[in-house]
Amino acid sequence: MKKPKLYLLILIFCSCGTAKNTKSDICLYEVGIPSIIEMKSDSYSTSDYGIIRGQFLNRADSLPIENGLIKFAEFIKIADKNGEFTIDLSPDSYDVEFSFLGFNKISKSINIKNKEIVNLKIYLGIADSWTDFETDNPRKLKKYIKKQNRERKEKYGI
Repeated sequence: MKKPKLYLLILIFCSCGTAKNTKSDICLYEVGIPSIIEMKSDSYSTSDYGIIRGQFLNRADSLPIENGLIKFAEFIKIADKNGEFTIDLSPDSYDVEFSFLGFNKISKSINIKNKEIVNLKIYLGIADSWTDFETDNPRKLKKYIKKQNRERKEKYGI
């Protein structure tokens, strides 16, 4: 009596939490792409504050990410439709987190000096995921996902 229950648990676990009655349902782990930040601080403003200026981009295709979140201390800022943002800050050191739903978040410690402009390019990488597929050929799909994961590892150094 215990063995059938065990088999039932294995079937439920292997289906990524979905209860489908097809033999071609398969759940696979897809490796994401890590996020990176490019930072330059080579210009100065006439303001008495420091300025962080930047843009959110998708690391996979370099397209802007609309409404990316910038968090530090108790402050949250949202990027515009082109993924761009500008923040005036008093001179200090800040731990800043950049994120957006479905992407890997990234944090950076930024030291702002008086009248300094820090330019950032935030390349957010796609987050790791478990994906539930329905296919007629699970072996072919597994092979494709493994190839995709291997290519991402070679390209992005995961």
